[in-house]
Amino acid sequence: MSIVAGLLFTGADKEVDIDRLTECSSILNQHTGIFSEYRDAVKLALISEMALSDDAEQYIEDVKAVYQKLHKGHFVDNSYKILAAMLICDLGRQDDADAVIEQHNALMKQKKKDHPFLNDSEDISFVIHLALSDRPVDVILCDMEESMAYLKSCKVKAGSDTVQRLGEILALTDGDSWEIAIRSSGSTKCCSKKKDATEGGEVFFSLGMLIGMEEEPEYIVRAILDTYAYLKGNSIFDEKPEGKKQRLMFAELLVTD
Repeated sequence: MSIVAGLLFTGADKEVDIDRLTECSSILNQHTGIFSEYRDAVKLALISEMALSDDAEQYIEDVKAVYQKLHKGHFVDNSYKILAAMLICDLGRQDDADAVIEQHNALMKQKKKDHPFLNDSEDISFVIHLALSDRPVDVILCDMEESMAYLKSCKVKAGSDTVQRLGEILALTDGDSWEIAIRSSGSTKCCSKKKDATEGGEVFFSLGMLIGMEEEPEYIVRAILDTYAYLKGNSIFDEKPEGKKQRLMFAELLVTD
């Protein structure tokens, strides 16, 4: 989560102000309960966004209001839905959150019908992105299914849930979903041939970020692995399997940017 917060400030071209973060943490405590999900896994990302906003108190109130609508009918708090509420507010869509959430619910309902064993809380952020695209539900799902079918035909080394998430990312893009899937599978195949590349999981579907690049997959993968090697000397990542995955994902983000 420190890496995520670092990316938020880097993306906004802002230096981290620890005093401001501490102030936002106090504001968060004033607006949420002691055992609230807002103070758990998402806290650092949340107070970072509060610190970057013009009005931290208004930001947390907007996020809470959207979250309550998104979470309506459920009793157990969900950190992924808090992140989804943050995304809606970050894009300035809190005033039409009802329409976005209605679209999200329609997408989730049909996805669960089509793939009952592949959907869980981790899909929420992807589906919110799809809902924010304001395209018809059937068009979005058709694009997603086409991409998934192509990726499966390529026999990529990833589980069905991971393929679905990449399909969700591909469905966000403009253009022909088949062509997009071909480019993404090309990058995946190149990565799978490299010694340091990790197959499957988050590293696999984060390759979807690279599809807007015009360079050939071989060039893109070489740039990712060069960056990955450079980051190896950074103490923020350890040499455990999870640390290696995070380093590769971070390399993908940097190359994309």
